[in-house]
Amino acid sequence: SSHHLSSSLQFFYSYSYGPVINPKTVYHTTAHHYAGWLLCVRDNPEKEESIEIYNATEYQRMRLHYNGSGLILHEVCHIIHQKILPGGLC
Repeated sequence: SSHHLSSSLQFFYSYSYGPVINPKTVYHTTAHHYAGWLLCVRDNPEKEESIEIYNATEYQRMRLHYNGSGLILHEVCHIIHQKILPGGLC
């Protein structure tokens, strides 16, 4: 349901994932569609169906390109398309 989506936002100021000896640092905002993908990149599968802002400073800069809330709306639309609409990515 869309109510579940509104309670799935996660925020990170700075974040990295992957092997401890060679982590990947990310700065973008993203939607996590499937737990399987998160496992493949050694991230937390419990983030499935959530949106993450990995870097608050970068988000503040990028959100201006989408009229304020457009960046979050863009990511929510990914989740709606893949999880709520009939057929998802099929």
